[in-house]
Order: sequence, then C-alpha cells, then structure tokens
Amino acid sequence: MFDGDLAVDDDVVNAHGFQARVVPGGAVGHRRGVEDDDVGAVARLKPAAILNIEAFGGEKGRSLQEANVFRPVLEINGISGGYAGPGFKTVIPAKAVAKISCRLVPNQDPGKIARQIETFLQKHVPAGMHLHVEHHSGAPAFRSKPDSKLAEAVASASSEVMGRPCQRVLSGASVPITAPLAKAAGAEAVGMGYGLPTDQIHAPNEHFDMTRFERGLLTVIKTLERM
Repeated sequence: MFDGDLAVDDDVVNAHGFQARVVPGGAVGHRRGVEDDDVGAVARLKPAAILNIEAFGGEKGRSLQEANVFRPVLEINGISGGYAGPGFKTVIPAKAVAKISCRLVPNQDPGKIARQIETFLQKHVPAGMHLHVEHHSGAPAFRSKPDSKLAEAVASASSEVMGRPCQRVLSGASVPITAPLAKAAGAEAVGMGYGLPTDQIHAPNEHFDMTRFERGLLTVIKTLERM
C-alpha cells in the first residue's frame, strides 16, 4: 500500500524533506569532493557480482556503489499480516505490520527523518484504516576522512601485517555507535575490517576465522604504534 507511494518515478524517496539536507555527491567533511579518487574507489566495488544480485533498486542515474556510499536509504526490512501458513485460508487480514529502517548520510537528523516519514504515511492512510507508528532508536551518520592521520596509520599498519598494499574502499554501513563515539572522544574514526563476503555476516551460518581475527588485532597494535 505505501511502498510504491514512498518512491517517485526516479526512485527517489518521496517522504517530504527526506533528502532536503543531503549534500550533492555526499562530500561532507572531506578535503575534496567526489573526485576521481573517490569515484575510482567506489567503482572498484562489485557488490552485484559478489552478492549474486540480479536486480536492485535505487535512484536512476546512480550506480549501486554510489547509492551505497553517498546516498540515504529507506528500506522495508519485513512485512507480515494475514495467514501465511501451510495450505490455504480465505481470511481477510485484520492488521499488517511492516518494519522500516533508514541508513542516513551526514546532515540528516534521525529523529526528524522518522517524524517526516510518519507524517507522510499518516497522510496516505486509506479511509477506514488506522496506522500506528512505533519509533525505535536512531543515530546520526558519520563519514570518515580518507586522508586523516588515523586513516594513514591504519593503511600503513594493515599493509605491514598483510605484506601487501592496503585497499581503501568506500562503503556504507549501519554502525550506530560510530558517530557518538567519535564525538565523545573528540577524535576521528576509521572503519577497518578483514571480513569476506563468504562470512555470511548476520546470517545463521555467520563465521570468521581465527587467522583474520589475529591479523585484525595485529593491525590495531601496529596502528597504535604509529599514532
């Protein structure tokens, strides 16, 4: 009922004000904007091939990689209602439930975004139906600086531990503690990992081997030695 209303023809989220404070290109807190180095780093990612994705949504004219790194995202994580068990029943659902999440970018306020989405949904409720919205926790976005002292230290440490040049990859993620932790510490933050697509993160068979765990610890140690 609502998912089609939340997007317009070019697949931009339609909730009023959702993208009002998004900086074109996403260049916030960087020494430079989305220049050749940034675009090249994004282009090196091949998520469709890695994740075996045959089709994906997003804003028209933007690649999946660009959307993942620089653009805010609204997702429907789950939908339930009516009878979905074995066999067949001619029931009319009394209620339906949907879980929605947003991955934001710098300058967007999570509380304000949540209220804007609720206002939009309430405005589009069909006659005779009622909508109850429950807000859960949210956190502001954070974008690290690729040329900060910490980023350089991590890259150097990783290169030493692995015996090969560190690959700097722009990647969007949902790690809510990052922004408040960086603010409380008054320091930079850098995402560093040794995970692989085959680790099946968040899946029932999620795994991570001890060799990479040890390399991660060594990289942290070597990074601290360089600070």
